[in-house]
Amino acid sequence: MTAILQVADTENSGFLSVTQLVRAMKNDRFEHAFRTLGIDIRMPEHYFKTLASVTQQDELSIDEFVAHIVQMKGAVSRTDVQTLTLETALLQKLAKKYVSRSTAQVTQVCVDAKCSCVFVVLPCFATVQ
Repeated sequence: MTAILQVADTENSGFLSVTQLVRAMKNDRFEHAFRTLGIDIRMPEHYFKTLASVTQQDELSIDEFVAHIVQMKGAVSRTDVQTLTLETALLQKLAKKYVSRSTAQVTQVCVDAKCSCVFVVLPCFATVQ
């Protein structure tokens, strides 16, 4: 797997960008090599961007990418996907509730302390469809 991805690393930096991965996965040989190893990446750009956002990096080291991609081996059922979708929706609901409570508490502290101005930056939570 590492050797396959090193070929995709056109800059020989030891890191992959989303562009390099998507370009490589358009090559039938790369796609076949991944499938031969039991890994099916149907949407490489989405997978890469999700992993990059979790690690907060624009590029991923090949070793790190391999460590994560190996976990994709095996089949996934519709039940697995639906379960993860529901769990994500539940986590979003809990996060929104937490933000709402925190905002109310900060507001109350400001009122009690007679603060003139407080700026609170709240994260934006997208809704799951």
